[in-house]
Amino acid sequence: MTTTPGTNKPAELPARFEKLDTLEKWWMRIGIAMLVVFVTLVVADTLRHDTKHAHGATTINPAKVTQTAPFDKPGVYKNEDGTSYTAVVIAYTFGFMPQGDLVVPYDTPVHFKVTSLDVVHGFQIPGTSNVNLEVLPGHVSEMVARFTDPGRHLILCHEYCGSGHHFMATHIRVLEKGETPEEYAAKQEDHESMKDAA
Repeated sequence: MTTTPGTNKPAELPARFEKLDTLEKWWMRIGIAMLVVFVTLVVADTLRHDTKHAHGATTINPAKVTQTAPFDKPGVYKNEDGTSYTAVVIAYTFGFMPQGDLVVPYDTPVHFKVTSLDVVHGFQIPGTSNVNLEVLPGHVSEMVARFTDPGRHLILCHEYCGSGHHFMATHIRVLEKGETPEEYAAKQEDHESMKDAA
């Protein structure tokens, strides 16, 4: 509190300072309102997308990964519901299993299940989806994605995992609308058998 020099009376504040106090109160209210809106949006988005920690919800014995279902058969499989697929992937130094492309249908939910045999790896499909997982030994990282950009796309390990890290990549092949992975596999088999016959 300020006082008038030589007296104990409080000094009169100019009107502009009293108005400043009112403005400060309004800015505080606006700031608090923005914070409440932000927290509400984050919570609503989390609940709407059923967001959970990408790794840690499910654990696996890292010494027995290749003997534990579904990781004993890595690949892309049609789910029992007939409308979605599961991609089972194992990351290891310096590659991914299964070898070759993951083949997925156009605009169909694909549930990725990824784990590591050895060290921390990454699993990212840049430019075509929001698939970006940290893959830890002993944990199963999971995410569901849809792909609407047909073609062959890169899958990268984006966590440094050793001297051959920059070689650690594979691909995902998104099929044309209406084509299924089963049809694609049959075409590939026909193509291979024609090559062998020639």
